[in-house]
Amino acid sequence: MLMSPIKTILSTFFKRSNGRTVSNRWFSSKKHILHETIRVHPTAQEDVFIQPTEDLSILPTRTILFGGTMIGTAINAAQQTVSQNQSVHSIHSYYVFAADALSPIFYHVTRVRDGKSFTTRSVIAKQNERIVFQCSMSFHQHEKGNLMHQTPFQHTDVPRPEDLLSVDQYLQEILQDRRLTPETKRIAEQELVIPIGLDIRYCHRRDLIEPKAQWPARLLAWVKTTDPLPNDPQIHQSTIAYASDRILLVTAYYPYELIGFDSRVKLQTSLDHAIWFHDGFDWNRSEKDEEKTKKTIIPRSSSIPIRPKHSPVRADQWLLFDIDCPMQMNNRAFAMGRVWTQDRRLVATCTQEGVMRIK
Repeated sequence: MLMSPIKTILSTFFKRSNGRTVSNRWFSSKKHILHETIRVHPTAQEDVFIQPTEDLSILPTRTILFGGTMIGTAINAAQQTVSQNQSVHSIHSYYVFAADALSPIFYHVTRVRDGKSFTTRSVIAKQNERIVFQCSMSFHQHEKGNLMHQTPFQHTDVPRPEDLLSVDQYLQEILQDRRLTPETKRIAEQELVIPIGLDIRYCHRRDLIEPKAQWPARLLAWVKTTDPLPNDPQIHQSTIAYASDRILLVTAYYPYELIGFDSRVKLQTSLDHAIWFHDGFDWNRSEKDEEKTKKTIIPRSSSIPIRPKHSPVRADQWLLFDIDCPMQMNNRAFAMGRVWTQDRRLVATCTQEGVMRIK
């Protein structure tokens, strides 16, 4: 059903530099599922990993690589230099230059510190000998603590993901809208063929043809992968990092009658990105293990809500992204997000700043 719009888009793209190279890969290469596009392989050089060209996700209308691919892949690379009983709990990253899908990317990992409880790594991603991405991350071996609390989930009107349209379904619906302009139709068709590997369902979707301004700049969206993921918690962390780059900055448009693919948007790109993983990624732990641990009794506030029981967090199951954009100024937008499981456990927090230039 989508072959016609794909061919239409590509016929225009052929006129651009490298257009035919990308289109040939799009039609002839094996289509990787999401976790295969954020994996790396060892090289002959110690602590240097390669992301082959054939693994890079292809966008049919451009060669620029989606930034979330690099943050997810960097976690994958660093994890291979760390003990398996430690998992990443924080990452701070910068997008230095735009990468493309035409050349392999090499991830150089530096072992900054190896501790008993915490391990630190820095990662530099290079493409054609140029640094395109850099980050630092910290890994932590699970510890059984005596203090535990989380802020309660505040929203009471969150619809179930099963009752919502996916972004693709909504775009298909938009294509039938009588208000559709030729420009919006072209962009909607283009969005439909971008292989992001995610099922995103906005709880309170905006009208993409005539968007209304709203305040506060806040959104709720259910997100999961379109394909099942392996039983590896590191892959699920990498995937959540990838997904967060997809929707964080969307909130920056909410206070205005504007959407991301409006022709007035001249530039939108990520500058930096930070993520903290809180709980649910130490899959070897169980509630029984926690109950067997002798804990010091510490007086606590009676107002602290009871936190839902621990269970493995999976990116191929529905996660709720609760995002707001508290500040936009000087062509920079700042967004903050919390990631919740369906049983209302807070499992990750993320922030991102991006440059946004509007005509």
